Amino acid sequence: LNVNRSTYYHYALRSPEKTQIQLQDDKLKPLIGVIFEKSCGRFGARKIRVKLAEQGYIVSERRILRLMKELGLSAAGAKPRLNSANDRQYQYYPNKLKRTFLTDAPNKVWVSDITYAKVGMDFLYLCVVIDLYSRKVIGYSIAENIDTSLTLSALHQSYLTRKKPIGLTFHSDQGSQYTAFEFRNALRNYGVVQSFSAPGSPHDNAVAESFFATIKKEDFRRNYYKTENEFRTAVAKYIEFYNDYRPSATRFFDAKSSGNGILSHGIRIKENAYSIDQSEKGCPIYCRHSIWWSRGESNPCPKTVPRDFLRAQSG
Repeated sequence: LNVNRSTYYHYALRSPEKTQIQLQDDKLKPLIGVIFEKSCGRFGARKIRVKLAEQGYIVSERRILRLMKELGLSAAGAKPRLNSANDRQYQYYPNKLKRTFLTDAPNKVWVSDITYAKVGMDFLYLCVVIDLYSRKVIGYSIAENIDTSLTLSALHQSYLTRKKPIGLTFHSDQGSQYTAFEFRNALRNYGVVQSFSAPGSPHDNAVAESFFATIKKEDFRRNYYKTENEFRTAVAKYIEFYNDYRPSATRFFDAKSSGNGILSHGIRIKENAYSIDQSEKGCPIYCRHSIWWSRGESNPCPKTVPRDFLRAQSG
């Protein structure tokens, strides 16, 4: 074996069958087993370490983990939270929008979603309906309960405001307020095609989610509402501000119906707010709002946009 004689005799005659660490492990294993059994399999290494310390044994968590592994013990973790939308035996909610958030005409696709806000000591729920073409909030509803009547109220308001459009697609998440028979039946009566986001995919309804992120940042988190009337007034004022005044890099307007134009990069300005001098050098003869913007030129005509606006965009 090529070992020294003294090494052989030391191993054969003097070395114990088990080391001191192994002897301690043998003493700790039954204690760990008892503690684990009393906890009904709930305790992990950290809590077992505390219980051993109460009995006068100072042991590291790593050592307890090793001994539990040797004993085949494993603490019972929390069961994964199941998403009921993923557990359905059948899927009848197709996503017909498929994240196509740009439309070429109003009243082709509406999106909707629900959020909540703290009012006094309670919560109120807000449901909005947004037209993807103009990115305007065309209808909303506020209620104390989050049920089908909340979404139905917003739908009816939007449908009447837009004078009962034809060929409309309505997109939302798979919440019970939108999958309820009463709501789906109302859409059928209106001749509206329904589209749903995939389960657990908020990006499929990004436009509505973006609006809620904006209103929370710019209004809800900056104010405290004591009463429901205060909240309703604040929501009405903000939606008016959002639709008519707040600039947005992705909002498109129908020039005929709203009197606003659209730049190639999506920033809106008033169509008649700035004069156009076609005689000056560098201003093309076809530089008219509707033509220039519809052509999607990479740079808008400098005569249609104020200098401060251009400076802000270039910066």
